[in-house]
Amino acid sequence: FSVDRWIGLLLTWCILKVFHEAGHALLCVRLGGRVGEVGLVFVLFAPLAYVDVSSSWRLSTTTRILISSAGILFELTIASIAMLLWLIADDAQTRFWLSNVILVAGVSTVVFKANPLMRFDGYYILSDLAGIPSLSSDGSLILNRLVRRSCYGDSLVITPRRGWKRWFVAAYGVSAAVWRKFVL
Repeated sequence: FSVDRWIGLLLTWCILKVFHEAGHALLCVRLGGRVGEVGLVFVLFAPLAYVDVSSSWRLSTTTRILISSAGILFELTIASIAMLLWLIADDAQTRFWLSNVILVAGVSTVVFKANPLMRFDGYYILSDLAGIPSLSSDGSLILNRLVRRSCYGDSLVITPRRGWKRWFVAAYGVSAAVWRKFVL
């Protein structure tokens, strides 16, 4: 993580994120959806590539989960290949670059993109698995109501969710808030 190597790490990250988004796009088209838009957005001064695969919402839940996981699977495949190449590479510079690929495509993908507590791929996978399309906003709403009840004595408005989904959404709201505080 030395400063003189950040540019190489940033370039590696940018290239891998393009492959990540290409994974979503290719699988979406292959499974009957269409890609509406491809672009780049800056979040906290970091460039993030994106593809609009919202057409997948008209497809089955299983298909949406596959499309959501495609970018992660693309990157983990690249990380696995980089690991194998790292094992046989002799050149120190090549091994260093491959370690960057492993770090970005493997570790950061699992920690951030696959993490359901952030509104990236893991979130959409969990949302589809639970059958709660508004998981993040419902979780934030429940957390807000719990805080208002604890701090101000407001009455707790009953949510439309029943049974395990109510508790799941509440646990998600608390967990996502804790994660956001931890990351920031």
